[in-house]
Amino acid sequence: ALSNEILFEYSTKTEILAFSERGYTELNLEPSIDCMNQNYRYIHILSEEDNIDLWNGIFSTTSEQPFFQKQYLVDTPKGKCWYEFIVRTLWSNDLNNICLGFVGKLSNIHEQKIEASLLREMAEHDSLTKLYNRVAMHRLINESLHKGVGCTLLFFDLDNFKLANDTYGHAFGDDL
Repeated sequence: ALSNEILFEYSTKTEILAFSERGYTELNLEPSIDCMNQNYRYIHILSEEDNIDLWNGIFSTTSEQPFFQKQYLVDTPKGKCWYEFIVRTLWSNDLNNICLGFVGKLSNIHEQKIEASLLREMAEHDSLTKLYNRVAMHRLINESLHKGVGCTLLFFDLDNFKLANDTYGHAFGDDL
């Protein structure tokens, strides 16, 4: 309760997914969900695609690598928010090496995601023109070329622009 996280556990034997009380107060999740009755184990806070990705990610873990961690956009009563899912699968100790279930937590990382996005925007864009800076533009061009995506690059080279700044002032140059 003090961690501000939603804890959960799942048993492959009962196919019941149980959430801590915070799951209900923060996301309107029922304390337990019988996943056997649902075709693709749908949890209403995630999109169908993210549900499939989550379950596939969890059940692609192994006893040697039992952790799955990913961020998803979650439907909350207050709107969409980013949460990080951290899951650890539990395995039998015998030779069969069977997945018995998992435990995990959901952490609200929305504020951190927004702040990181704003910082990235500031780092990648010129404060005056709002255009991408050289480093960001170089990265975007390389990404587009590697993906084979068609793109257009527009480049302006203004001769003697320094003269305009020196003659009329930098405020004039900025406006121009």
